[in-house]
Amino acid sequence: MHATCELDLTDFGDADTFRSLLEKHGLRYDGIRINGHSLEHSWVSVQEENIQLFTQCNPIDGAHIDPRAGDRNPGYASYLKISGEISLARSVLRDVFRDAEYIKGIIQQLMTDDGTVVDVTEE
Repeated sequence: MHATCELDLTDFGDADTFRSLLEKHGLRYDGIRINGHSLEHSWVSVQEENIQLFTQCNPIDGAHIDPRAGDRNPGYASYLKISGEISLARSVLRDVFRDAEYIKGIIQQLMTDDGTVVDVTEE
Protein backbone atom coordinates (compact mmCIF):
# COMPACT_ATOMS: atom_id res chain seq x y z
CA MET A 1 0.00 0.00 0.00
CA HIS A 2 1.18 3.53 -0.86
CA ALA A 3 1.50 6.57 1.43
CA THR A 4 2.59 10.21 1.07
CA CYS A 5 3.74 12.90 3.49
CA GLU A 6 4.52 16.58 2.86
CA LEU A 7 6.66 18.84 5.07
CA ASP A 8 7.15 22.60 4.91
CA LEU A 9 10.51 24.40 5.03
CA THR A 10 12.79 21.53 6.00
CA ASP A 11 16.48 22.18 6.72
CA PHE A 12 19.08 19.47 7.37
CA GLY A 13 21.75 22.01 8.31
CA ASP A 14 24.32 20.75 5.84
CA ALA A 15 24.66 18.62 2.72
CA ASP A 16 26.38 15.72 4.52
CA THR A 17 23.39 15.13 6.81
CA PHE A 18 21.05 14.95 3.82
CA ARG A 19 23.53 12.80 1.88
CA SER A 20 23.63 10.32 4.81
CA LEU A 21 19.83 10.09 4.74
CA LEU A 22 19.93 9.29 1.01
CA GLU A 23 22.63 6.65 1.46
CA LYS A 24 20.83 4.98 4.38
CA HIS A 25 17.65 4.59 2.31
CA GLY A 26 19.33 3.79 -1.02
CA LEU A 27 18.12 6.92 -2.81
CA ARG A 28 19.84 8.56 -5.77
CA TYR A 29 19.25 11.88 -7.53
CA ASP A 30 16.90 11.54 -10.50
CA GLY A 31 16.81 15.12 -11.74
CA ILE A 32 14.18 17.83 -11.78
CA ARG A 33 10.58 16.72 -12.30
CA ILE A 34 7.40 18.60 -13.11
CA ASN A 35 4.72 18.21 -10.42
CA GLY A 36 1.54 19.97 -11.47
CA HIS A 37 2.55 23.59 -11.92
CA SER A 38 5.84 23.39 -10.03
CA LEU A 39 9.27 21.82 -10.40
CA GLU A 40 10.89 19.54 -7.80
CA HIS A 41 14.21 17.81 -7.30
CA SER A 42 13.60 14.05 -7.27
CA TRP A 43 15.39 11.16 -5.53
CA VAL A 44 14.44 7.56 -6.30
CA SER A 45 15.44 4.14 -4.99
CA VAL A 46 18.65 2.63 -6.32
CA GLN A 47 17.06 -0.81 -5.75
CA GLU A 48 13.90 0.19 -7.65
CA GLU A 49 11.85 -0.06 -4.47
CA ASN A 50 8.65 1.94 -4.22
CA ILE A 51 10.02 5.06 -2.49
CA GLN A 52 10.66 8.62 -3.72
CA LEU A 53 11.69 11.86 -2.08
CA PHE A 54 11.04 15.28 -3.60
CA THR A 55 12.38 18.69 -2.53
CA GLN A 56 11.93 22.26 -3.71
CA CYS A 57 15.63 23.03 -3.17
CA ASN A 58 18.53 20.64 -3.66
CA PRO A 59 20.05 20.04 -0.19
CA ILE A 60 23.26 18.61 -1.72
CA ASP A 61 24.42 21.71 -3.60
CA GLY A 62 21.99 24.29 -2.25
CA ALA A 63 20.46 25.03 -5.67
CA HIS A 64 16.99 26.56 -5.64
CA ILE A 65 14.47 25.78 -8.38
CA ASP A 66 13.59 29.48 -8.47
CA PRO A 67 16.69 31.52 -9.46
CA ARG A 68 15.22 34.56 -7.66
CA ALA A 69 15.58 32.73 -4.33
CA GLY A 70 19.10 34.02 -3.79
CA ASP A 71 22.21 32.36 -2.42
CA ARG A 72 22.73 28.62 -2.38
CA ASN A 73 22.08 26.98 0.97
CA PRO A 74 23.38 23.37 1.22
CA GLY A 75 21.27 21.28 3.57
CA TYR A 76 18.09 23.25 2.88
CA ALA A 77 15.29 21.26 1.24
CA SER A 78 12.44 23.77 1.61
CA TYR A 79 9.26 21.79 0.72
CA LEU A 80 9.85 18.03 1.11
CA LYS A 81 7.58 15.17 0.02
CA ILE A 82 8.01 11.45 0.71
CA SER A 83 5.99 9.03 -1.35
CA GLY A 84 6.04 5.25 -1.54
CA GLU A 85 5.27 1.92 0.08
CA ILE A 86 4.10 2.52 3.67
CA SER A 87 6.97 0.87 5.55
CA LEU A 88 9.60 2.59 3.37
CA ALA A 89 7.92 6.00 3.59
CA ARG A 90 7.54 5.61 7.36
CA SER A 91 11.22 4.77 7.74
CA VAL A 92 12.40 7.73 5.63
CA LEU A 93 10.02 10.09 7.46
CA ARG A 94 11.27 8.95 10.88
CA ASP A 95 14.84 9.69 9.81
CA VAL A 96 13.88 13.09 8.39
CA PHE A 97 12.30 13.96 11.76
CA ARG A 98 15.45 12.74 13.53
CA ASP A 99 18.02 14.33 11.22
CA ALA A 100 16.51 17.67 10.20
CA GLU A 101 17.61 20.70 12.20
CA TYR A 102 14.36 22.49 11.41
CA ILE A 103 10.92 21.63 10.03
CA LYS A 104 8.43 24.49 9.92
CA GLY A 105 5.43 22.18 9.84
CA ILE A 106 3.60 19.21 8.40
CA ILE A 107 1.55 20.03 5.32
CA GLN A 108 0.17 16.48 5.10
CA GLN A 109 0.69 13.70 7.63
CA LEU A 110 1.86 10.34 6.29
CA MET A 111 -1.37 9.18 4.68
CA THR A 112 -2.45 6.35 2.40
CA ASP A 113 -4.21 6.98 -0.90
CA ASP A 114 -7.57 6.24 0.78
CA GLY A 115 -6.97 8.90 3.45
CA THR A 116 -5.87 6.69 6.35
CA VAL A 117 -3.26 8.41 8.55
CA VAL A 118 -0.24 6.17 9.13
CA ASP A 119 1.18 5.99 12.67
CA VAL A 120 4.84 6.87 12.22
CA THR A 121 5.75 5.39 15.62
CA GLU A 122 4.70 1.85 14.61
CA GLU A 123 7.42 -0.58 13.55
